[in-house]
Amino acid sequence: MNAVDLDDVNKEQVKVLALQQYIAWLQDILEKPVSAEDNFLDIGGHSMIAIALNERVRNEFNLTLSMERLYNSTLSETFYSIK
Repeated sequence: MNAVDLDDVNKEQVKVLALQQYIAWLQDILEKPVSAEDNFLDIGGHSMIAIALNERVRNEFNLTLSMERLYNSTLSETFYSIK
């Protein structure tokens, strides 16, 4: 997937697309189903996965995820809280 052009899509739409892609990446890594309401750590995520996926989100969607929020909230809450 190429980087999303924020001129063509509003930021809320970018967050939705980024969350969907993040879930797909996480399912591939963890080899199990993941939902937007899952907590990253509870489903088996760890710091190395978080760093790698957060970098992909930054590069492809120009969004920066909070590691603290990622560890303490659901995936959807993490993405929708991005300013």
